Amino acid sequence: MKIAYINLLGNIKNDSIFKKEEELQKNPTINDRLDRWMALKDYLKEKSIEIHTHDTYKNCKEPDYWLVQDPILKTFLFLIFHRISFKKVILILTEQPVANPWGWKYLSWYKHFFKIILTWNTELCKKGPPFTHYKVPVGFDQNAYPKYKDNPKTNLCLMIHSNQTSDMLGELYTLRRDIIRYFEKRGDNLLDLYGFRWNTDKTPSPFYTTAYKGLANDKNDAFSKHYFTFAIENSVNPGMYEYDIFISMATGTVPIFLPPPDYKDSLPENTFVNFASYGSLDELVTYLQSVVGTPKYDEYRKNGWNFIHSDKYSQFSIETFCRNIHEAIKKISK
Repeated sequence: MKIAYINLLGNIKNDSIFKKEEELQKNPTINDRLDRWMALKDYLKEKSIEIHTHDTYKNCKEPDYWLVQDPILKTFLFLIFHRISFKKVILILTEQPVANPWGWKYLSWYKHFFKIILTWNTELCKKGPPFTHYKVPVGFDQNAYPKYKDNPKTNLCLMIHSNQTSDMLGELYTLRRDIIRYFEKRGDNLLDLYGFRWNTDKTPSPFYTTAYKGLANDKNDAFSKHYFTFAIENSVNPGMYEYDIFISMATGTVPIFLPPPDYKDSLPENTFVNFASYGSLDELVTYLQSVVGTPKYDEYRKNGWNFIHSDKYSQFSIETFCRNIHEAIKKISK
């Protein structure tokens, strides 16, 4: 069986999503998000299923089925132009609405054409077919923890995000900017900021700050050198957890997280600092400073590490992600 993977939102071609080493040469700051796709390729190969990006096939009749990630208008035009039956398509939604506005705005319309739509959104999954639940997977190197755990801390807080803006209701890019400005105005340099498109006018909405330290060549190492890491998603949506909160736990820092409303179903409260529990950033920072060097701080780290090694974390594992997609393929091929 042959599967064609298509992601026109990210313009993924030439099997690059399945070749991490090639991507690392292009972008040394890339994290381990590609691991899930490389693992999927290997997992499906064991089931006698090939998966490649759509452009590597001679024509659109060669693949038996299609795995379409984060559809946009261009995606549907491609499927229609090439006469690809929607009955042979599995949709997988990975981005949040703020990152793919078109895909979410018209979801209520195009959902009727598909047998399976994989999504992390727990509220959608309660509605039943075509929605099928999966968790965005986050893998990590267990053997690296001793090094990260013992790294000396260089500052209180870290934020690694790109400079982004949006006019969509519920976006949290503005909150990230507010946090940066707050620390900047404090004047005590308690926040280190890394990421793309800060301190440059080559962006639609320039943002200059003294907290900016450039790009983190090793994101995990940067995490480990800070007591706390702001894990603020693009927006808050039911069932959505991404990279930063779990990698924080895996690298010996403590995440400051603004959780989704149903987080207690998936995430222990004692593994992170809940941003929503504090009435102001002053109150939050006072708390953070009060726990550094105390048993409470060590307890956060221990609880986080124990959680990502527990059976409950298996829902976020790359292996579970691979099984979810394989089950979807089996279902659509019946």
